[in-house]
Amino acid sequence: MALVEVVRVISAKARDQRGQRSKRLRARDGLIARFEAHCDPSGGDYDVLEMMPDVLARAGNLCKTSGIKSLDAVQLASAMIVRDFALTGGDAPPVFVTADGPCCAMRMQRDS
Repeated sequence: MALVEVVRVISAKARDQRGQRSKRLRARDGLIARFEAHCDPSGGDYDVLEMMPDVLARAGNLCKTSGIKSLDAVQLASAMIVRDFALTGGDAPPVFVTADGPCCAMRMQRDS
């Protein structure tokens, strides 16, 4: 879902910008390709999770308790599950990066 949102945001930005269309589309496609490379399971920088029932359940709880949008809830729930997994293994929690206002406003805390 994160890949879909990244593609949406980059594409919207390319549509909204002024200038030569072909240059904007090349820039858009280049940015999307770079993000996809980061998500490549065979050596990318980011771990991509499968959509698991736990993610959907936690995302639903976040929507009920916080009012954030569904895609934001899925991304935050995924980050929370990764965090819990890391902490269980004794690792440092991962850094959750977002530019989304509602997600920025929420603290990553355990849902009850």
